[in-house]
Amino acid sequence: MLTYAPATAEDIRFFYGPQRETLKAICVKRDGVPVGFVGIAIEPTRARFFSEYRDMTCAELCKSWRAVKAAMQYVRESRKPVVCVAQHEQGHKNLTRLGFTHVEDDVYVWSK
Repeated sequence: MLTYAPATAEDIRFFYGPQRETLKAICVKRDGVPVGFVGIAIEPTRARFFSEYRDMTCAELCKSWRAVKAAMQYVRESRKPVVCVAQHEQGHKNLTRLGFTHVEDDVYVWSK
């Protein structure tokens, strides 16, 4: 069963190991074990919207859309510009659906 909630430092260490970036993210868990994150990574001059999932089925990825929508709160609250890079065709569609504006190539920026 998939659940999602704001990521804790413990969730992040479990998934990524020692982390140097500051993340504000939603953690997606399967049976209590982190299997994905979606949120923003805080950089010096901007924030980067990201998602990363491991060992998830297509059906589970579809169900994780609620976590993506929850993570958009971090985007809306960011005091820095938020950018994102689409890594596949569905990524372009999803970023547009979320309200990001296409800048060039695979690069998008938060526009609302």
